[in-house]
Amino acid sequence: MGCYYHDAVPAAGACSGCHQPLCSTCLSEGPLCGSCRLQQRLERESEPRLFGARRRSEAPPPPTGQAATAIIGTPEGRALAAAGYIPFLWPTALLALVTSHGRDHYVRKQSLQALGFNFGMGAIWIALHLMAAVPLLGWTLWGTLPFVLPIWLIAGIVFGIKTWNGDDVRVPIVSDYVDRLVHA
Repeated sequence: MGCYYHDAVPAAGACSGCHQPLCSTCLSEGPLCGSCRLQQRLERESEPRLFGARRRSEAPPPPTGQAATAIIGTPEGRALAAAGYIPFLWPTALLALVTSHGRDHYVRKQSLQALGFNFGMGAIWIALHLMAAVPLLGWTLWGTLPFVLPIWLIAGIVFGIKTWNGDDVRVPIVSDYVDRLVHA
């Protein structure tokens, strides 16, 4: 007698659900044939359950892309620190430092980095404007001034999103100073 799914292959056993003959290839996928596995899955999925709740036998989905890490800091503290990276919203990082969220190491570090990032970019903006006022040197700097604000905004948004997700954001130059400041 041949396999129910593969006519030319001899049966090595039977499905434990419908008792159809199965070959060794079909049995390697489990004791049930494809039809019984599908029926079992449909029955399992049609069971009423709370939205988003998992069954006890159902394992959590494996992480995709990168290793799963625990998100640190409170959501409110992370939100204040993340908003502090965006240009002209730096007072939210200051607010995160002076409230109870500032006690959390992650929020304190990211808030200090956000303040350093914004003040550093502001200093670059002012320095370029002052140097642009110099007659010959300034003519070449006027071409770079339109790019400073978009770079500041995009970098601030990227750093803010990473902070909100709980990633360890490393701002060049500022991070080294903040690490020494926080650990001191």
